[in-house]
Amino acid sequence: MDYIVLRAIAADPLKRYGHYSELLYELKVPEKVKPYFPDNATLMERNPVLFYRTAFTVMFLLKLLTLAFFLK
Repeated sequence: MDYIVLRAIAADPLKRYGHYSELLYELKVPEKVKPYFPDNATLMERNPVLFYRTAFTVMFLLKLLTLAFFLK
């Protein structure tokens, strides 16, 4: 429901529903509603799995570098 409301009140007219029938369809079939994010949404808001996967990979590589440095 949040995505429908956010798209309906979007500031950019091109991102809003073009016709009432589009809004009505999404209200009737909510499982087919695509997520809507504002332009300034962070990666964590848009795709939290990708965010955490990237953060884990960076931390893991830093840990390996630190380990290699101390083993020399």
